[in-house]
Amino acid sequence: MKTNIPPLLRILAVGSLLLAFVSSASADLQSPKSVSAALRVLNQVVGHTGRRVASQDYDKVGGEHGEFTEGAAMLREALRGEPADFAAKVSTALDAAVKASENMGKVAASDGSKAEAAHAEFAAKVKAVIDLFPQDVRPKPRQKKQ
Repeated sequence: MKTNIPPLLRILAVGSLLLAFVSSASADLQSPKSVSAALRVLNQVVGHTGRRVASQDYDKVGGEHGEFTEGAAMLREALRGEPADFAAKVSTALDAAVKASENMGKVAASDGSKAEAAHAEFAAKVKAVIDLFPQDVRPKPRQKKQ
């Protein structure tokens, strides 16, 4: 069958269909509200620890690790029943974020001058976790007060 559609356009159309299929597959979470709540907790801990580091309140940074691990446990629970490959990808990223959270607490307690870099690494690991999820369950960015 001969068509008048250029080959590049056909390739783009097929690619768009595949992308739509993959996006819809990841958007169909079993417990989107639970996932959203857990991601919000993780994001809030990033904010809390960032404020503590900025105010040089280093002795309290480590205490946020407990809250972060609770949020991580909430997320793991919310992912039960999700496809194994997706859950494994999230679990790997989440493990790295938990480790970065723990490390940040240790660094802040021992050498406050390195706390900002440890927080930046922690925030990047949490962002990597959040970015694995569809936009509609990710935490909403806070509006800065003017």
